[in-house]
Amino acid sequence: MTSRIIAGFMSVLVAVLAAVVIPLGVIVTRQQARDFVDQTGRVAQTIGDIAEEHLDDHAQLAGLQTVLARFAANGYNSTVLDAGGHLVASAGAAAPQSVLRAAATGGPLPQGDDLVAVATPVGDGNALLGRVVVTRDTSAMDTRRRELWGLLAVAAIGAIAAGAVIAWLISRWIARPITRLARATHSVGHGTGGYRADHGTDHSPDHSTDHGTNHSTGDAGTIVRADERAGPAQVRELAASFNAMSDRVAALLAAQRNMTADVSHQLRTPLAALRLKLELHRDELPNAGAAGITAMIDETNRLTGLLDGLLAVARAEATAADPTRTDLATAVTDRVDVWRPVASDEQVELRADLTPTAADITPSHLEQILDNLIANAISASPPGGRITITASTGPAGPTITVSDTGPGMTSEQRDHALRRWSTDHADHGGTGLGLTIARRLTEADHGTLTLDDAPGGGLAVTIRYPPTSPHGRPSEAAPRATRPARHG
Repeated sequence: MTSRIIAGFMSVLVAVLAAVVIPLGVIVTRQQARDFVDQTGRVAQTIGDIAEEHLDDHAQLAGLQTVLARFAANGYNSTVLDAGGHLVASAGAAAPQSVLRAAATGGPLPQGDDLVAVATPVGDGNALLGRVVVTRDTSAMDTRRRELWGLLAVAAIGAIAAGAVIAWLISRWIARPITRLARATHSVGHGTGGYRADHGTDHSPDHSTDHGTNHSTGDAGTIVRADERAGPAQVRELAASFNAMSDRVAALLAAQRNMTADVSHQLRTPLAALRLKLELHRDELPNAGAAGITAMIDETNRLTGLLDGLLAVARAEATAADPTRTDLATAVTDRVDVWRPVASDEQVELRADLTPTAADITPSHLEQILDNLIANAISASPPGGRITITASTGPAGPTITVSDTGPGMTSEQRDHALRRWSTDHADHGGTGLGLTIARRLTEADHGTLTLDDAPGGGLAVTIRYPPTSPHGRPSEAAPRATRPARHG
């Protein structure tokens, strides 16, 4: 926008200067030429008045010659002819013969590119006594013309330079608050500069920044705000409207997520009490009745898992990116070491194929993503299966792939797998939220999560991060979790 404003302003300024400076220069130079000729004509008339006395009275020519010499010193080359066209007196450079012949016959005088010639008759009104021819070199006039055009050019260049500075200042005044507003809108839209509700589980500070925007911190977390004091009135009004909308949306989302968390917390206690009572009754009933109680306990466990999933989703949707330079190979190795005992218990081989790879991501996000993907892969893999985690980098950026040798998914199942509550393992405690949470945390760091068929069968989950960080400055990584909760 800044370049377009400057280009438009400068185009108008140049057009106005061209419309003013060029005609002004032409008019002034023409006027100078007319003044040059008129001044030469007045000198010729003056010399004619003096020459009339000498020609009429046949007086000595010494006085006339003195006058001609004085004018010649000022650049006026004078020639006095009698009525027959014969030379009477002259001073300065000789006039061209063509000019003298034309003056003797009373015809129009030829003009040269570097010479102005003027002829005036000498007489008392009744008889022609002679003619005075004055020629003048136009070099002095040409010098004044060049000086005039030079001054006009300097003035035009100065005006253009001043206009460029003014245009830059105006464009900055207009474009900067709009650019800041666009950045704030982008941050809120992508969740990188919005707010983070505190559910009592994540107390790490939010370091995400966006240059050109204001970040105010309240009970709900960090909210991006546009600058309401910069720019024209319309832009300030737009920024104020955006801030009001952002506050309203932030309040609604915070209320929604807080309600989800509060409801989940509140339901956990009665469910735990219900489960305890059911277990007590099951112990008191015979085997035939205990089977029904066991089914109720399993359903209670499933509801508890759903509540845990709701809490995890609420935390994932309220999370804010906090990127730092992270060694993906180290992060993957750490999570593989944590999950290998679990995989061994399920008779599943867990291995990693890693190359040195780094990316600007949030380490706590990556740990949660890997925990969910590994947990899902272990659940899907049969005894004797294998899970392979690779980390590499390429032109598209750093990539992490988690592939298993399980049954895999059909194309339709993959389309639904990233939706909430979509799971094929509900009978094993799955909630269908693990991939949803992993995708949300990946997108918070501007990455993408895709599902594909693994070579040889099974499912391959690929995470790609951008090659360069779209965020601000890095910050310290959050503390590592020792054992994740499984949400699907």
